[in-house]
Amino acid sequence: MKGRNSLYIINNSPDDTLALKREVEKFIYTKFSADSIRKEDRTFHFYKADKYLTCDFREGEPYEIVPWHMTLDTIQDLRNHIRNSIIDYGIYYRENKTGFYYYNFDYNTKGEELYIEHIFRDFNDIDSLFRAKQKEYGIK
Repeated sequence: MKGRNSLYIINNSPDDTLALKREVEKFIYTKFSADSIRKEDRTFHFYKADKYLTCDFREGEPYEIVPWHMTLDTIQDLRNHIRNSIIDYGIYYRENKTGFYYYNFDYNTKGEELYIEHIFRDFNDIDSLFRAKQKEYGIK
C-alpha cells in the first residue's frame, strides 16, 4: 500500500482508551481531508511524551540529556522509545473507492509488549466517513 507515516508526540495523554481514541480521531478529522487520503493513504503513530521524548525530538541528533538506560548510544532514535507508543491510526483508500481505517492501542510494560488491541472498520465511501466523523466531533 502506498502511503505516508506521521509521528506525533502527545503531552498529557488520557489513560482511558476511549478518550484517547476520541482525541486522536478529532485531531485527524480536523487536520486532514478526504482528498488528502485519496491521494495518499495515511498512518499516524502517537507516542506519549516523557523526559527524553519531547516535541523537540530530532531523530539522529544527540540527546541534550542522555537517558540513564542508554549507556552506549546517545543519538536520538525512536526505537529507544518503543514503550512510549500508545496508539496507531491508519486510513486506507482502495481503487474501488471503498477503504478501511484501523487503530491499535499499544499496552507496554518496561519496554516489552504486553498487549495490542487491533480494531478494523471498513467504509464504502470516504466522503461519508469524513462527514460522519466530523459531525460526531462537531468539526463541521
